[in-house]
Amino acid sequence: MSKYFWHKVGHFFKRKINPVYWIPATILCIRFPFLYPRNRFTGKPTHLIPYYTELDALDKGWRKAFGIYICKDLKRALLEDGGRKKLRGYRIEQIKEKFGELCWYDHGGNEETNRIIYKYTYISLHTCIVCGKSADYVTRGWIEPYCKEHLPDHIDPNDPEQVHEYFTEDFKFYGVYRINFDKKKESKDNGREKEGPGGN
Repeated sequence: MSKYFWHKVGHFFKRKINPVYWIPATILCIRFPFLYPRNRFTGKPTHLIPYYTELDALDKGWRKAFGIYICKDLKRALLEDGGRKKLRGYRIEQIKEKFGELCWYDHGGNEETNRIIYKYTYISLHTCIVCGKSADYVTRGWIEPYCKEHLPDHIDPNDPEQVHEYFTEDFKFYGVYRINFDKKKESKDNGREKEGPGGN
């Protein structure tokens, strides 16, 4: 057997046995059953004791900024609609970043869960994908939101061909606005006001 094979085997068992991985994952899956990793075709759990969750697919900055908030809001909406049965029937198909915003694909939800996902998609547009702070720039080409601290070194913030600077007149076309996470609410713009994480 190759060294690479045994390295992969060792890594697999290390993650499954190490409590640093499976204890937090198990707690999250108990709180939010829809985070339990499942086979996309059969719907059956992929592991008896999970050592990761569906939320792990969310970029680090977004997970830090609003990961737990979106789970709480979805759970509340599902319980209010159909109780525990509705909660157990809700499934996440995929979580990813695309064009600089959150893409959350699911089934078994309702109009309220769709509204919640839209809200956090909106929030993700101006949240740094690395640290979770308010973003200052969004890169062109490979579109991603960054704060000043985590803007990639190869990107020139003064080059309009590489980045859009947030909160300028030309960027309003994209509908990206600042969120005040400390007060958990978003500033008004164009006569509309959106809620921040944990808002009602």
